[in-house]
Amino acid sequence: MAKQTTTGPVDCACVIHGTGYDWIYVERLYNMLSRHITPGIRFHVYTEADRPVPAPMIKHVLTDWSISGPRRAWWYKMQLFNPEHHAGPLLYFDLDTVIVRNIDWIWQQPLQYFWAVRDFKYLWRPTHTGINSSIMWWDTRQHQQVWQAFSKQDLVTVMRQYHGDQDYIGAVITQ
Repeated sequence: MAKQTTTGPVDCACVIHGTGYDWIYVERLYNMLSRHITPGIRFHVYTEADRPVPAPMIKHVLTDWSISGPRRAWWYKMQLFNPEHHAGPLLYFDLDTVIVRNIDWIWQQPLQYFWAVRDFKYLWRPTHTGINSSIMWWDTRQHQQVWQAFSKQDLVTVMRQYHGDQDYIGAVITQ
């Protein structure tokens, strides 16, 4: 299995939506990634239309779904899979991620697979095979079925059926 190689910056992304996190979290993540990814990064910020995003960060305007509830911000993460925003390899991190040393090994994983952290629920249920979507590495072109399947469904129905975005992503990826 060949590892991914790159000669240029690695495309990294985060989502900031609503008031759950202050902008300082975006800046901290950007600085950590810049320090701990050897070839450098291009940083994609998925956010609301009215939120300013400074250069050199790349702004992607999220479609406002006008959804409510305590987990609403999670579902905006699904727009990372829309190839209209970005086509190619993408390394995603939740804003509360802390990076303390080099993480080149992550982006070097082969892109024919979808990579994500294993959901911690397996600690209580050893047979649980779900993902945790706080860190993901994938090629948006190769896994655009996630967006295609999601965008054809009624959001409210999906939100009732799945606990959160990671349950939905895991279900579609393993089909």
